[in-house]
Amino acid sequence: MIWAVDARLGTSRKWFENPILAPTEKDRFGANGVRHHRGELWISSTAHGTLVKVPITGTGQPGLMTVVASGVTGINDFTFTGDRSDVVIAAANSSDEVRLIRPDGRRTTILGHDDGLNWPTAVELRGSTLYVTQAGLHEPHDARIWRIPVRTL
Repeated sequence: MIWAVDARLGTSRKWFENPILAPTEKDRFGANGVRHHRGELWISSTAHGTLVKVPITGTGQPGLMTVVASGVTGINDFTFTGDRSDVVIAAANSSDEVRLIRPDGRRTTILGHDDGLNWPTAVELRGSTLYVTQAGLHEPHDARIWRIPVRTL
């Protein structure tokens, strides 16, 4: 479920609800990452391994949801490769991966467990540097921030 909050008034209301954003018995994290991008709200659902987008109408209401990617085990936070790009960089915590997800559904792992990644939680691209936080949930419990130079994605 996605809530709209009026920070001035301190009020909130349900803005968008869909079963794909709900937690499950297996995973208590449903909607997990949210980004406003090019007039749409993009939302990751960890429990369902999906990335969706919901257009924001002229009245501020949600339009029809589109599934951008499914089967992305452990998807958490995500960012875009640019302001005009719909290519996503996503942290997938339970699979210990950072993935590039293209609009046509193609996926590429750009950092993984074999590189030492341990439960990534957030990603942010600033200029030519990708920052990845990891919780270090598995042994050796090495929570840290990765700083990765990026040439092209």
